Amino acid sequence: MKKENLADVLWKTLVMGEIISDENKKKEVSNIELQIMDKKNDC
Repeated sequence: MKKENLADVLWKTLVMGEIISDENKKKEVSNIELQIMDKKNDC
């Protein structure tokens, strides 16, 4: 593989990793919000 190709692959992998981690964070936040709403409803 050429160095340029390897750099492109690494860059794309990093970007995809960031996108995936962002989606996971959004899911965690929405789950926490749901839990808070459930607790408010219980009161």
